[in-house]
Amino acid sequence: MKKIFLFISTVLFIVSASKAQTYGFTKSTSTYTDLTNATSLNAGMVWDDPDTAIAVGFTYQLFGNNSDSLYLGIGVGGIFSTSSNLTLQPYPIIIMTTADIIDRGDNSPNQVSISPISYKVEGTSGSRVFKLEYKNAGFYNELYTGVGSSNQFINMQLWIYEISGDIEFHFGPSNVTQPNLVYDSIGAGHGLSPNLDFIQNQISINSISLEGPADNPTPFKDSTLRVVNGTPSNGTVYRFSNGGTISVRELIKANQLTVKAFPNPARNFISLDLESTDLTSTIITIYDINGKLVSIKGFEKNINISDLNSGTYFLEALTNKGRATTKLVKE
Repeated sequence: MKKIFLFISTVLFIVSASKAQTYGFTKSTSTYTDLTNATSLNAGMVWDDPDTAIAVGFTYQLFGNNSDSLYLGIGVGGIFSTSSNLTLQPYPIIIMTTADIIDRGDNSPNQVSISPISYKVEGTSGSRVFKLEYKNAGFYNELYTGVGSSNQFINMQLWIYEISGDIEFHFGPSNVTQPNLVYDSIGAGHGLSPNLDFIQNQISINSISLEGPADNPTPFKDSTLRVVNGTPSNGTVYRFSNGGTISVRELIKANQLTVKAFPNPARNFISLDLESTDLTSTIITIYDINGKLVSIKGFEKNINISDLNSGTYFLEALTNKGRATTKLVKE
């Protein structure tokens, strides 16, 4: 059954803040890969706004609030929080999508799921990543308020990083031909908010949401929950950096592997000598000497660093085997 939720077709105005913590935003591209050896959440059963919580496997922060679980039952399927207690204040939320997603088999006679939800934790203690996947998810508006079909779909994953508290939305193959039907708009909303007040029907200041082309959006921190134009292309990654900075000590402490960049110093391009069995899923992040995130990239044979200013940086590689960090000098 569809739940009424304040984000759909609604302009939200922001009230007083509960946390001063903010997030930075970067967009990148990386090969989208379905989760393997993951735990099924719906176990073959059809779903619509699953009212359940998942153990993340480690403690993470969302706008300064510590939690070791993720609650999914807020209202449209792609919005999450740290608790099922909707009266909590503050009540921080993760907005992977405001689209009202649903199992594409929800109206089938046999009630067999064709849109599995699964999750897993990768990495070792101190540098783990929680991943939640919606595969082949349909849209309530098409299934029940449109023509009764379910031809449109999306694939997407939520990643939560243990050490930094960074949050990523990974988008895979999709087929959305009627955005105004499935999104109630030109596109969906994506972002984070430090507090959702169900009684007042409001989100708080320091919320961050995206606007503009889905493949190149601009982050805004103002009084409106914005939407992007269109659907993010396959391989698009939205990263929300916790505070936009991370301490150099944390970067070095997280090292589990060895990575070497060459040439180093470098001017335009670098190559990496990195231990990993799946380089296509490796994420490269670059921080300045103060720990501020300045770049995020998918793995490439030759990584372009020409956009960096001259100076010293820390390059971090997140691989399927763990993390590796090295110092990089840009000429």
